Amino acid sequence: MHDLKNTRLALTGKLSTSGYLVPRVMLENLNINDPNNFFEQIVLTGSHDRSIDALLEGAVDVAAVGDFFVKLLPEEKKDKIQIIGSSKPIPIGPITIQKNLSKDIKEKLYAAFLEIDKEMPKNILKVTEIDRFIPQKMNILKK
Repeated sequence: MHDLKNTRLALTGKLSTSGYLVPRVMLENLNINDPNNFFEQIVLTGSHDRSIDALLEGAVDVAAVGDFFVKLLPEEKKDKIQIIGSSKPIPIGPITIQKNLSKDIKEKLYAAFLEIDKEMPKNILKVTEIDRFIPQKMNILKK
């Protein structure tokens, strides 16, 4: 990793666990406490796809993205990148919806996610590493 000093790094955005937070922790663990002084430039691309595109186009030298996005790349693009580090698995976060949606729409979304493992193609389930969604208390459905 220290060979990457003075290179250009793409991160997705400060709200991304796999594209920002975990990579920042990984840098800290390598005693890279101030990435702004270590890298020539840090670019916040806004998405994993944009980070990968920036890497493939040569706009950045390194990109931190979720492995799910790399797995979905066509082989000819995968062949153009090298994975230099990985974190421990990151559990999927909560799925959120807008509070002001109607109760009917909220119920339909809730039901759809509980059925997703039956409808989603198995190859996508495998890539996303999602087996199924598990019901949680849904106070929001009461409104």
